[in-house]
Amino acid sequence: MKKFFTSTTFLATLCCVLWASPFVLLKVGLEIMPRPIEFAGYRFLLAGVIIALFAGEGIKEYLREVRENLSTVIIVSIFHTSLLYSFFYMGQMRVDAAIGALIVGGQPLFVAIFAHFMGRNDKMNTRKALSILLGLTGLVVVAMGKIDEISIIGWTPVIGILFLIGNNISSGISNVIISRVHTHDIKPLVFSSSQLIVGGATLLCVSYSWEGFHGLPSQWQWWASLAGLVFISAVAISLWFVLLSRENVKVSELNMWKFLIPVIGSIEAWIFMKNESPTLTSLAGLVILTSSLVMLNFPAIKKILTHKNNTVLE
Repeated sequence: MKKFFTSTTFLATLCCVLWASPFVLLKVGLEIMPRPIEFAGYRFLLAGVIIALFAGEGIKEYLREVRENLSTVIIVSIFHTSLLYSFFYMGQMRVDAAIGALIVGGQPLFVAIFAHFMGRNDKMNTRKALSILLGLTGLVVVAMGKIDEISIIGWTPVIGILFLIGNNISSGISNVIISRVHTHDIKPLVFSSSQLIVGGATLLCVSYSWEGFHGLPSQWQWWASLAGLVFISAVAISLWFVLLSRENVKVSELNMWKFLIPVIGSIEAWIFMKNESPTLTSLAGLVILTSSLVMLNFPAIKKILTHKNNTVLE
């Protein structure tokens, strides 16, 4: 039983369930504080500090590891926190929570592309190529369903979708970079916490320089949404860095578990958000996108179903 709870399958699934949950919390928080970059900065700076407290390192050892790997920490903080979540928050402000879950759920398609060009022993094949084409078709269906042909305002959701695609590109690049960092150089928790702290602080500096500081909201709903988002980030990002550091895990195959995100995230949004309900195009996009991700992850799924999961459950 202990082996199951520490397996890649269980931990990857847990990460995806957690990542599918922020969409509703984000919509609540952004309605109260419509400054997405500042909101993201608080979230990730706090999450990084919390992870650092549980990293199991003394302050001197922690700073030594960060200093010796500072260039990598900065690069990952740019792609995995600053750029990724700038795109994410800017996009989420412009689309429904369910649509955000659908688009972000397409991250594995972008990871597979970047893993082919940047990764080691993680090349493209016919199955991956076909699943990517199918997934891109799903994204187009979702985007077309949000265009209002009568008013230019109808392009706002499409702009949001483009921001979320930028999020997926940043995720693809950062996941490959993270997977190439050796644990004997910097421990996963030190790595994840330090890049979150740098990335969160960067987001706050950018926000303050552009918009100034307007104080923090007093509404308990905003603080509750922030607390939930910090918890999700601290747990999910820490686990994901640990999984990416495992030598027997391919970055493209690990990211295939994210096919759970659009399913869980969309259902949660339709249940908990009063103004959101499934449409024909969103359901069609969900089916197409999920099918593409299942196709992309078919070997891993087959191993689990046949209990021959030599790689996935290690």
